Amino acid sequence: MTTISPAHKYFSAGLAGAVENMTTSPGAVRAVTEDCLVLIRAREPALRSMVHVDEQGALAQADKLDTLLAEGSEPLPLHGIPVVIKEIYSIDGMPDSSGSKLPTPELFEPEGKVMHDLRSAGCVILGKSFSVEFAFGQFNLDRTMPVNPCARQGDTPEDRATGGSSSGSAAAQAAGYCGFAMGTDTGGSVRLPAALCGVVGFKPSEGSLDTGGIFTLSAQLDTPGFFCNSVTDAALIFDSLGGKADVFSAEVDEFCIGIPSGDLVNRVDSEVAAAWSGTLQQLESTGVSFIEIDMPSLETAGQYFAKSLPVELLNYLGREYVIENQSLLDQVTHARLQPFLDGPPVVFQPNDFGEIRQEALSCLAAAGVDCWMIPTVPCVAPLLSELENLEAVADWQGYVSRNTRYTSLLGHAAISLPLPDDLAGLMPVAVQISAPAGRDQALLQAATRIESLLDC
Repeated sequence: MTTISPAHKYFSAGLAGAVENMTTSPGAVRAVTEDCLVLIRAREPALRSMVHVDEQGALAQADKLDTLLAEGSEPLPLHGIPVVIKEIYSIDGMPDSSGSKLPTPELFEPEGKVMHDLRSAGCVILGKSFSVEFAFGQFNLDRTMPVNPCARQGDTPEDRATGGSSSGSAAAQAAGYCGFAMGTDTGGSVRLPAALCGVVGFKPSEGSLDTGGIFTLSAQLDTPGFFCNSVTDAALIFDSLGGKADVFSAEVDEFCIGIPSGDLVNRVDSEVAAAWSGTLQQLESTGVSFIEIDMPSLETAGQYFAKSLPVELLNYLGREYVIENQSLLDQVTHARLQPFLDGPPVVFQPNDFGEIRQEALSCLAAAGVDCWMIPTVPCVAPLLSELENLEAVADWQGYVSRNTRYTSLLGHAAISLPLPDDLAGLMPVAVQISAPAGRDQALLQAATRIESLLDC
C-alpha cells in the first residue's frame, strides 16, 4: 500500500533502535542524513512535500553530532534523527512562511521552544514542509498540493490527496524522508493527513507543548504535533519535547475503551465502516471490551470552525490588511473568510468551551473509561481530480474533518493509528484514540496496547 523508501530502513525498527545504531557506528549520522537528502532530491519533483531543503545546514548538524560521539559525549535522546518541519515554524536560517502569497513577516516570532528542544535532543533538521495556507483547512486550489505517497493499485502517483493542513509533513513521513515530521494541529491538521497517508499522528493535550515560534491560527486550539511510524516512537518524541510518556508501565488486566454513539462512528464511507467493524471484532477477540458512551453534540464544533475560527484568523492577520490584499489569498481561504470581509467587522470573542468539555468528562467518568476511540476520518484519501472546484473542496473539508475537529474542541489528546493492511484494505484507514487533557500518558499506553493487539 505504501511506497517504502531506501531511507526507511534506518527507522523501521523504531527511533530508539535508529539512535542506537547511529551512535555505535562512526560517521553514521552523516551517512543517514545524506541518504535522506538523496531520497528527497529524487522524489520531490513528484511528491511536492518540501518547500525548503537545507542540505548544507543538515550536513553540518550531522557532522557536529558525529563529532560529539567521537569525542566521547553521551548520545542524546534523538541523536542524529533527521526531522522535517512544517513551514509555519520559525527556524533560524530558513525563510519564514505561512503558506500564503500574502506577506506576514511581522507575525513570525524567533525560533521557539519546540525547535530548541528538537535541537537539544540531537535532531537533524532537514528543512520545511508544505502547509495549507495559514494552516487553515485541508486543501488549497491555487497552490499545488503535495501528493499522497500511498496509492491504490492502478493509481498514478499524482492521483490522491494528503489532507492537511500539515500536508507536506505527512507526505514526507509516509515517503520515508525522515525519522519523524513536525506539524501543527488545530482541528485535525496532524491526525487527518496521518490517517490518509498511513502513518501515526499525535496531537498532545492542549497546552502541553509550547506554541512559541509557530504561526498562529487559533490561540485557543493550536497544538504542535507530529508524524511518526509507531506509538513507541511517538512516546519517545513527546518525552524529548518535555512531555511525560512512559508507555511501558504495568498493564491493567481489564482494558475497556469507550465508543461514542452517533455520527462519529456511524456516518462513514463503506471502506472505513468495514475496517472499523473488523477492528472492533479483532480487539474483542483479544479481550478488549467496549462500552458505548453518549458524548456531547457535534453541533458546537461545526459552529466554531465555520464562524469563530475565521474571525480569529482575521483578527490575527488584520482584517483591513486582508481586505486590501484579498486577491493574494487562495480561493479556498478566501471563500471561508468572505462572509467576514463584507459588512461591518465582527469582534472576535474567545470561546468558552467549559460546558461541552465538562459534559465530555462526565460521560467518560460515568462509563468508567479514560480513553475513547473512533475512526480518525470517515473516508479514504480522495482522488485529486475530485477536488478541483470550491464546492467539492468545501463539502469534503467539512466531512473529512468532522471527527478530528470535534476532538480538538474538547481539548483532548489524540493519536491517529493506521490499521494494518488486512483490516484497512487497499488504502489507509485509521482509528483515533483520545483521552482528556493531561492524560497523554494514559492515552499513549492505551494506543501502544491497541497497536500491539492489531499488529499494526
